[in-house]
Amino acid sequence: MQWRPGVLVAAVAVTALELLALTAPTQAADAPAHSVTIEGAGVSTWPSYDAGIDRYAVHTDDTTDGALTVTAGTTDLDGTVTVNGIPATNGQPLTLTDLVPGDEVAVAIADSAGTSHQSWIYLPPGFPTITSAGTGSAGHVLVGLSSFLSTHSFQTVLDDNGVPTYVREAPEPNDFTAHAHGPAYTVFEPVKDSPEDTEYGYRVLELDDQLQTTGTRRLDPVPSMGILADDTDFHDVEYLPDGRVILVGYHREYYEPGHVPWLDAVIQVQDAAGAALFTWTTKSHTDPSEGYVWGGKGQDYAHINSVEMEPNGDLLASFRNLGQVMRIATTAHDGFAPGDVIWRMGGKRNDFTFLDDPYAGFCAQHDARILPDGHLTLFDNGSRKDTTGPVAPQTADMCPDPANPGARKARPQTRVVEYALDEVNHTARLVRSFVPTGRYAPFAGNAQRLDDGTTLVGWSASQDSTGATPPFVSEVPQAGPESWSLTAPGWFSYRAFRAPAPDKQAPEITINGVEDGQHYVGQDLMISYTCTDRGGSTLQSCEGSVPNGATIGSGSTRSVTVTATDGAGNTTTKTVSWTCCVVSDPAWTPDLKIRKPGGAWTDRGVKLRLHDAGDEAVLKVRLKNRSSTYAYPVAAGAGNDAFTVRYFHGGHDITRRLVRGDVTTPELDQGEIWNLRLVVHRTRAAAKGDKIIAVVYAEGGGLSGGDQVYALVRAR
Repeated sequence: MQWRPGVLVAAVAVTALELLALTAPTQAADAPAHSVTIEGAGVSTWPSYDAGIDRYAVHTDDTTDGALTVTAGTTDLDGTVTVNGIPATNGQPLTLTDLVPGDEVAVAIADSAGTSHQSWIYLPPGFPTITSAGTGSAGHVLVGLSSFLSTHSFQTVLDDNGVPTYVREAPEPNDFTAHAHGPAYTVFEPVKDSPEDTEYGYRVLELDDQLQTTGTRRLDPVPSMGILADDTDFHDVEYLPDGRVILVGYHREYYEPGHVPWLDAVIQVQDAAGAALFTWTTKSHTDPSEGYVWGGKGQDYAHINSVEMEPNGDLLASFRNLGQVMRIATTAHDGFAPGDVIWRMGGKRNDFTFLDDPYAGFCAQHDARILPDGHLTLFDNGSRKDTTGPVAPQTADMCPDPANPGARKARPQTRVVEYALDEVNHTARLVRSFVPTGRYAPFAGNAQRLDDGTTLVGWSASQDSTGATPPFVSEVPQAGPESWSLTAPGWFSYRAFRAPAPDKQAPEITINGVEDGQHYVGQDLMISYTCTDRGGSTLQSCEGSVPNGATIGSGSTRSVTVTATDGAGNTTTKTVSWTCCVVSDPAWTPDLKIRKPGGAWTDRGVKLRLHDAGDEAVLKVRLKNRSSTYAYPVAAGAGNDAFTVRYFHGGHDITRRLVRGDVTTPELDQGEIWNLRLVVHRTRAAAKGDKIIAVVYAEGGGLSGGDQVYALVRAR
């Protein structure tokens, strides 16, 4: 076996290639058959393997421990296989270790038919298996996946097969979406004073085109109205072309002494810097008695869930528990003052007559939007009083009764609707609807109209009385029925969006066997390299100035250059150079480096913060022998009350031995690497400001001193 940085490569003789050749159907000489299998503890993949599909997902669990075995082959016996740029034997397994969520395993098969490039993304434990059906529109799908049956939740970008191109485990990753103005993407996250905090607000994470956080945004406090930053809610955010931003929130307001506070809905328009320009609440515009349901605490009478600004500056807002959509003025016009409600559609103070609508209107709705032609679209949830379930306190029989105007009834049927509005005569004529029989989403959901008239629908946590498994997202062409869907039983997304998510991440290159800037004593050097990529476009090439795995004389060649390119054209080039050839005085010198997730290797230390109890940081440490063959003693620091620290090598927990100083590496040849995985876990005892410095030390030999690296971790 041979170590490579972050990767253990094992050549095992098997007969997979021979079996492939025996079982493959007769093929033309120019059409060899390919086969790729991915195996490991707790591992499954989707979709089913097909040489014409470029990308796949790897489901994992806690036993997978970052290890996958890849067996790739072609019936062309002259064909070649590489995995992350590493030459592999045609039809024989190769094992990768120390994979972390989001890593992609790139398999290239070159034979008489050309070169195929496919990749498998390693998913975090707990990520659901997703099933696709049909063919979707161009672009990716942005969702925040959650489940009432799991402690995990994920912010992810999916392709049409349900394979992530990006994934991040995150608490309550609601309303993950792309923007035409402002940040490339946003997602919400909770802001808690402690893990036990139940009265918390949210903030917007503003993300760049590589999905890295560049800023945050919350409500600007308005003391005269009692509005706080903690009132910020996750249901919607809109960035306008002129730099303004619209946020929503929920504010607790005591209307009378001794009564529980009502939860007023808040809308705020901010300037680009985050200062409030216009702040509006439902107080003085709506009486709490107009709510059809008040939630578990008897407060949430309005429940705002969407907002957008119309071309004239008016706001269109949806209020679920009122069963109502409002148009609200932000400037004075046509006799209306800023803050005035221009009209109300639905609910107890409905201004509109519904025409050609068999349900006589909507209820418990989400995602009210005005299309360019002036039509209104809605995700019409429907409603039914439920006495059990996680959202039971937010349910009631809220829907209009066509046979009894003014009355309300149960209607556990969700639909997507489009109304033609006459805002002068206050009529709403149903011109289009999609009503999948038996499908009911008691909360959340959205309907996004795409450029070709197709509607992407986020179905939240739908139920289906027909016994079918409902999707969490689907597409419906203008003529229907559903043309594409993704399904993950028990999982839902608050909303789902179709958007381009191009790969902006360049590949990474690791060159082994030689250290940049080092001096060598004329010995032969075995040069190997790996190329890895993230972002979803799949690694296309990994080429070096010397063959991968070549042995060269340190005096004959003084540099090696490797170039990697992915399917989006992102390119990375890395060169290492060295000097040669005389040394004096024997010394065995260890070279320690450490890397945090997403960071570069450093020979000193790294700093990071853990926000909440239970958060973990996984870091990599590598020890490279810079001298002739030698075995190095290694020791490391222990954890404390605020943080536990564990050390793993080769999938085994060696913490106790390492802390006692009872670990010595095997004999390492010059340039050979010994890997260590460092896991720091924040405990419930940690308080803000607590810290730990986890030090790893390797003792040198002869005239050489030792080397050490550290990880400084603080509780935020």
